[in-house]
Amino acid sequence: MLCLWLIPNVRDEQIRDVVERFYRYEQAGDFGSSWELFADEMKFKIKKETYIQRRPHVFMQDLGAKSFDFTINRPTKVSSWRMSENNAMFSRAYKMQVTQVFTGIFGTFRLVQDVYVVDENDHWRVLWSYQ
Repeated sequence: MLCLWLIPNVRDEQIRDVVERFYRYEQAGDFGSSWELFADEMKFKIKKETYIQRRPHVFMQDLGAKSFDFTINRPTKVSSWRMSENNAMFSRAYKMQVTQVFTGIFGTFRLVQDVYVVDENDHWRVLWSYQ
């Protein structure tokens, strides 16, 4: 009985860990490593070179923030989810709300985004919604 209770907790920890790693890479300015944690559909949508150039430009350079803090809510299971109307349906995804807190030349502000995680070839991968 105990084993059945532990399985969802281990899965939730693994899912949360991939999102945590993604944002830790972003905090460190390692946008190439964060991009590697995207699911293939995200990698198709945003090429690595574009991501590495634009992501820090928008959040760090334009806003004048040197870094950010973040919090991640617990994952919740989502059935039949897709990244956009034109993308494939995932029978199972996990949704977490991530809040990034930036302090820059325009003051302190929060960016709240739903982040999705799917199992892709036995690896948890990150997606954003474009719906």
